[in-house]
Amino acid sequence: MLSLSDYLVTIVFTESPDGFFSGCDVGEELEGVKIETWFDPDFVERANADLETFQEKAGSLIEQALEYQGSDQVAHDFWYTRNGHGVGFWDGDYPQSLGESLTQVAREMGEVWVAIGCDLLGPPDDRWGLDSDEEE
Repeated sequence: MLSLSDYLVTIVFTESPDGFFSGCDVGEELEGVKIETWFDPDFVERANADLETFQEKAGSLIEQALEYQGSDQVAHDFWYTRNGHGVGFWDGDYPQSLGESLTQVAREMGEVWVAIGCDLLGPPDDRWGLDSDEEE
């Protein structure tokens, strides 16, 4: 229901170095690029599992949210809310009780920290992952 790609685009948007996407739309910058290739495969697997768990825990709240926002925005709001970015489910785009309920589920999932490789557009060894010191 919620797209892993939409979720990952939000991570790139919030965790990119300042100015990386200045003056352009993230989606436009990524056009034709499979966003999953920017991340360590283990991180993609975990992100997908987190997205699935969030949807399972939120249950019918997701369907209700989709009445107010597109699935892309719901995926974005999950990342924003769980990581305390100052926007998210609670900021007024959803009815108050729905926003509060989704916020509670997202926050229960906990924060996620992302380590950025040397070159976001570089070879696979420079992808984003959970821990930059971790070796395969």
